[in-house]
Amino acid sequence: AVKVTSAERGTLVTTCCIVSAAGSALPPAMVFPRKNFKTHMLTGAPSGTLSLAQPTGWMTGELFANVIRHFIKMTSFTKENLTLVIMDNDESHLAPEVLNIAKENGVILPHTSHKLQALEVSVFGPFQNFYNAAVDSWMVRHPGQTLTIYNLINL
Repeated sequence: AVKVTSAERGTLVTTCCIVSAAGSALPPAMVFPRKNFKTHMLTGAPSGTLSLAQPTGWMTGELFANVIRHFIKMTSFTKENLTLVIMDNDESHLAPEVLNIAKENGVILPHTSHKLQALEVSVFGPFQNFYNAAVDSWMVRHPGQTLTIYNLINL
């Protein structure tokens, strides 16, 4: 069997998913590997998706501060109605600006490991399998075409 790969293989688009313990999800945040975001990059994305741009596509502390603001905007948590956010200790999650925004808005960010996150097993693992299958299917249906960040969301 031959596996077809896209010419843009290795291009990173970071997606930050926010899911509650009850299973409801907020619109994701996506970091595109560009200096500036273009609105057509989100064509087909869920309504309310937060779009960010950073040349490497990696999450940074500055961008994650926007994700925390997105989370606060989409929920009803306040200093009087606290919420606990469980996430790994990626450097971007621990930026001083992120910690200050969280504290000011009643968001508790404990010290945890990615292994303590239920999403690692229940969501991200299966998502990666479905994503890989969708990419393979797209490549078969579009021979000679390149899967890019501009048509990625429509998988």
